Amino acid sequence: MKLDELDRKILMVLQSDGRLSFRKIAERIGTTTATVSERVKRLERSGVIRNYTVILDPTLLGLNTMISLVEVRSTHDLSEVASKIAEIEEVCCIYQVTGDFDLVVKSRCFGQREECAMHLGKLKSIEGVERIKSHMVLRALKEDTAIDLAHMRDE
Repeated sequence: MKLDELDRKILMVLQSDGRLSFRKIAERIGTTTATVSERVKRLERSGVIRNYTVILDPTLLGLNTMISLVEVRSTHDLSEVASKIAEIEEVCCIYQVTGDFDLVVKSRCFGQREECAMHLGKLKSIEGVERIKSHMVLRALKEDTAIDLAHMRDE
């Protein structure tokens, strides 16, 4: 999908605060509410905007969680293995990667070591998983989901 400068401005504002009304977005970028409404709906229909969400802080909620990053080497069809991994409740993200492993799986385990060990056991038990290498996240130094749209070129 081709995006122009106005689309990029709308997306940048929405990335910084997805709760803003169309009127407030229009004020910030210097256009009309109707234009913003029409553009956002088009961006949603096309799939550029996939979802609106809230990012929760588990620590402030009193939840004891650990993030793990697990490298997975597979002997079977990657899409099948990834589909089985995606069914595991703790799994947040699955990435196909280059290098010695085929996938990197990001998971959030609630509790401590025992829960994380059980989660790793689930991953190991999946047919087609040859080897895993796990990393426990000690602390997040940066987590950002925003996409820098300044790198897009007009087409």
